[in-house]
Amino acid sequence: MTIGEKIKEKRKELNLTQRELSNHANISETALINYEKNKRTPSLEILEKIASALGTNAFSLVDDKYIDKKYTNFKNAEIECYAFIYYLNSLGYTVTKLNNPTEYPNEFITNISETDNKKDITIGEHYNIEIIKDSKKITLEENEFISLQNDTKEIIEYKLWQKLNHNQSN
Repeated sequence: MTIGEKIKEKRKELNLTQRELSNHANISETALINYEKNKRTPSLEILEKIASALGTNAFSLVDDKYIDKKYTNFKNAEIECYAFIYYLNSLGYTVTKLNNPTEYPNEFITNISETDNKKDITIGEHYNIEIIKDSKKITLEENEFISLQNDTKEIIEYKLWQKLNHNQSN
């Protein structure tokens, strides 16, 4: 389903006219019509306005391409994380990601339907990393693992900088 089709479907689900949605999103009705007919693609900023006016988030209206555009640093960080795990594996470490969902009370959650009667809702995902070598095991929290990854990266960059500057002085 295209972005335009998703916008139109959600708008109709909420019984909104194109004029009403365009007013709520603070965009022109003509632009909204063009988005719904897939004649134009909304910018990330406009897409977020439309999503907000529909009481949802932009992720529900798009696919992974939106996430890649919006969060390019996130995608790069994910690639670096997997590369670091691969590096640790090459050193003989077994690295396992342990999911650790964080639960928040309902009063901290917005846009929850009234029919939802759960006491706690899982939001996002946090994780721990278990590292094993020679029957010894440690578990690092997400921030500790990221710190280890960054420290390792900085050490490698520094060592390479030293080598490059040493070679240039000769």
